Amino acid sequence: MPVQVQKTEKLLKKYPTVKCIIDLHRDAAAYTGNVGETMMIEGEKTAKYKLVVGQNNDNYSQLMTFANQVNAAADKMYPGFSGRIIEKEYRYNEYIADKYLLLEVGNNQNHIKEVRKTGKYFARVLAKVLEAE
Repeated sequence: MPVQVQKTEKLLKKYPTVKCIIDLHRDAAAYTGNVGETMMIEGEKTAKYKLVVGQNNDNYSQLMTFANQVNAAADKMYPGFSGRIIEKEYRYNEYIADKYLLLEVGNNQNHIKEVRKTGKYFARVLAKVLEAE
C-alpha cells in the first residue's frame, strides 16, 4: 500500500467526521496550449478547475456521482464554473473514499492569484454540496 494511502487512512481514523478528501493538483499537461484557463466570478479573474476520476476504482460510480454533484452546484452558484471531468483508466488513490476529488486547479500558465480565487469559490461550492447531505 502506498505511503500516501497509509497516511490518509490514518488521518481518516483520527478524524472520522471527514466528509471529503481532496487530492489537489495543478494541470501541467502539454495539451493546455500554454494558455491559462480563466473565467470571471464576481469580478475576479479565477482559474478553471478539472476533476479526474479513475475508471478502475470499485467505487467508480460513487466517484462520478460526487463529481457530477460538485459540478452541478458549481454551475448553479457560478454559471460556467463547473470543471471538465477527465476519466482515466487508473485508480489513483480514489478507492479510499466515495467522496474523493482529484482536483486540478488551473495549469502551468495560471497566476497563483487566479488559483487562490478558485480555492475561495470552490470551497463555497463544496460546502454547499456537503451541507445538502
